[in-house]
Order: sequence, then structure tokens, then C-alpha cells
Amino acid sequence: MRFRQIRTIAARNPVAIYLLRRAMMQRTEEVKREYLRVYYITMCDQMRKLEPRLKPVIDAFENGNVIGRLSQLGLRPTIPLRHLQRYNAAQAAQNAH
Repeated sequence: MRFRQIRTIAARNPVAIYLLRRAMMQRTEEVKREYLRVYYITMCDQMRKLEPRLKPVIDAFENGNVIGRLSQLGLRPTIPLRHLQRYNAAQAAQNAH
């Protein structure tokens, strides 16, 4: 329940709103995906600041949206190089549990 609350608060962040609107206005899927990636990263960073105790849940949410949903369908599961370090850290943390 707290996750949904902080997600709503983070989605109301003016920067997040701007990025989402820019993503929806883009003509090409590649640029739209890039704006959505930045949107989710910005939103998740804000969520981590609001509730540091939920970091594992927020990380999973971010990985699912940034890496999973926004990857190209034909290349799925492609991990952009800029997210590779974060993805490897998430996988290591998941395997440690």
C-alpha cells in the first residue's frame, strides 16, 4: 500500500509529468521509449528518496518497467548498456536471497 502511495506522489513530480508528456508527443517509438526510460528512472529515484526502506520493491518495479517493458519486442530481453550495471546488481541481490 505504501508503494502505491509513494508511486502516486512521485508521478505528480513536475519533472516526471514533463517527461511523460514528452514521451507521448514523440513520433518514433525509439525516442518515446527513451523518454519513458528517463521517466521511470526519475520516478523511481524520487520514490527511493521518499521511502528508502522500500528500495528492493522499487528496484524490482524499475527493472520491470525500464528494462522489461521498454525493450524492443524483437530483441527482448535486451538490456541497454546504460542499465547493465544496475541490472547486474539487481540480479546479484536477487540471487543472494
